[in-house]
Amino acid sequence: MDIIERIIEKEYRMFDKVNEGGSRASCQDDKETFYAMRRCQFAAWNEEMRESYLEDLTCAEEDGFNLITEKYARMMKYTAPEEYAEMEPFLRPVTCEKEALVEQIHGISMDWSRKLRDQYPHIASGGRSLEDDEVSQFGGTSISTYLRGELLTYSEKTLSAYLKWQQELLAKGENMDLTILEETVKLYGFASLEEAEANMQC
Repeated sequence: MDIIERIIEKEYRMFDKVNEGGSRASCQDDKETFYAMRRCQFAAWNEEMRESYLEDLTCAEEDGFNLITEKYARMMKYTAPEEYAEMEPFLRPVTCEKEALVEQIHGISMDWSRKLRDQYPHIASGGRSLEDDEVSQFGGTSISTYLRGELLTYSEKTLSAYLKWQQELLAKGENMDLTILEETVKLYGFASLEEAEANMQC
């Protein structure tokens, strides 16, 4: 089993236990889609990031901590602030160093997402809204909120590797989010982003 499959296997075990004992979301039973979408993301990562995140997941498992539950809890800071205030004391503390790394990564990724939305508006219209202030219009959780929630579950080591990889891609004029989107449209049978964009205009 390669490292991406090992990561996703651990993530799915955590995802499967979100709201354990309570109501279950239908997407938790769609293992195939979960695996496919997560593969798209990790395909754009380098090996240093994957190895560090696998270590995060392994340590969390050993400590009995669910990173996916934490991700959804972190998102509630923006989507349900009153409920978040009640659960925040039970979450792992966020250091100033981690918060600074998250904000740097978030800023770069949001710039990439804006460029993709401008370049492929019809593809973008089928996904999450980009900014928090668009949520009320389009519904669901924004890319910005989802990204922050996920990044805050990563260790500082993983975040440092993430930022380093972003900076390397920036220096080459490349866009990690573009790679993820390319992998995603291939799942739906399109040969390229241009083909997918043209198809969604119809």
